[in-house]
Amino acid sequence: MTAEKKMLNKLKEIERLDKLSSDLMDTDEDASDKAYDKMWTLAEDVANLISKSTFGKITRKTALYMVFHQRDKLIALCKRFA
Repeated sequence: MTAEKKMLNKLKEIERLDKLSSDLMDTDEDASDKAYDKMWTLAEDVANLISKSTFGKITRKTALYMVFHQRDKLIALCKRFA
């Protein structure tokens, strides 16, 4: 599997976990926390991948921002290259 496809799958999973965490917040706080933790772990993986693949030109901090605030653009970009 290419790096773009791996990143695309992780981004889609981040979206799913983000929605799940929000949906569970009022009914099952523990399950919401677990989904949130998994989401952050995946987000850090994607941010590290972005930073490494750009040879550090995009910092990890900027990449994390992109994962959470520009996820749609990242997904579209991954689809283009995958």
